[in-house]
Amino acid sequence: MNERDPRNNQRDLLRLVKLGAAFSLAGMAAFLYSLKQVHPHIRLEFTVGTVLVFILAAIVVWVICGILFKEAAAGAKPAPGQALSRLKKPAARPIILFAIAAAIGTIAAFAYAVKDISGSNLREVVQGTLMALLTLGFVAVMFWRVVRFFEEGSKIEEDKTEEDD
Repeated sequence: MNERDPRNNQRDLLRLVKLGAAFSLAGMAAFLYSLKQVHPHIRLEFTVGTVLVFILAAIVVWVICGILFKEAAAGAKPAPGQALSRLKKPAARPIILFAIAAAIGTIAAFAYAVKDISGSNLREVVQGTLMALLTLGFVAVMFWRVVRFFEEGSKIEEDKTEEDD
């Protein structure tokens, strides 16, 4: 039987995660850049800036994911839920700056898109946005819990396998 080296599988998975994260976040950044108006009709403008924002965001996300997965690609095994805490301080700075820049960019794009909405409609839009954020937060917490559950189960299985050897 021809089995692949598990390190190659892990490297391929990390490459796929980096690619998926880069394209999805770059697509979101390009969409937000193209969004010019949401009320009374949604108006998107696809320009050269849209393409530049997409490419820039994809590169930045690819680099940030590379920093995050550097230890994993090297074969280090962090304890469950401890992947970010093991980052060295110089490596954590770009990640924190990226998170802050992404949050500011998202808020700025949202504020620009709702600038023409009247006061009564603005309240409804803000309420809807807050409900969406709460829902996304709930889903993120559930996803985090599921990942931790599987990491702990994997750790238990690895310990059992080591004891059997």
